[in-house]
Parts: sequence; structure tokens; C-alpha cells
Amino acid sequence: MERIGEDWGISKLRVETASFLRKNQDEFIHFMEEEYTSGDGFEKYCADLESTAAWGGQIEVRALSQVLSRPIKVIQADGPPLVFGEEFKKPGLTLTFHRHKFQLGAHYNSAIPKEET
Repeated sequence: MERIGEDWGISKLRVETASFLRKNQDEFIHFMEEEYTSGDGFEKYCADLESTAAWGGQIEVRALSQVLSRPIKVIQADGPPLVFGEEFKKPGLTLTFHRHKFQLGAHYNSAIPKEET
């Protein structure tokens, strides 16, 4: 975020993303595992997102794109890149998705576009 001139720490990103999910529950709940779709499951999901080191997935990347009003491109080894927030005109962010890297399980890393020489 610093590279694009934004002053967002990880805690703020988590809180804002969880808040966006809460406000737009009907849009996201259909893509969640069943344990999060009833009772207090959705709220627990959002609370974990904002206050733990729980890793996010496509749901969170999509929500984060909306929070930042920026496109986010996800590059993956299998399949074409996914782009969330294509409607936004601000410079985008790029993430790489690693399904199984260093025994960490699936996770995302930020990427820096290669500068033209």
C-alpha cells in the first residue's frame, strides 16, 4: 500500500474489510461455507477476519477491492488472472496466489509490476 501512496496498515485493512462484509452480507454469504451462513457464524467470520491472523480468500480480495476502490489482479499458476473491481479507475494492485507453497497452504503475496527498461 505504501508503494501506491496509501497509508493503510494491516489492522485497518482487516477492520475495513470486515465492516464491508457486514454491510454487504447478502452479497457474500452465498459463497461461504455452511458453518458461516447461519446463527452467529457470519459475525464470527467477520470478527476473526478483523482480529486474528486468519488468512483471507477470494471473498476478502473482492471486498478489499471495494473498500480501496481499486482493481486487484490475482495471478495464479493454473488459469487466467482474476480481476476484482475492474470498474475502478485508480491504479490497481497485483497479488499472486500460491495454492501450496512452502507447506503454508494456499495464500496470497503482493507483487510489484516489473518496471520497463
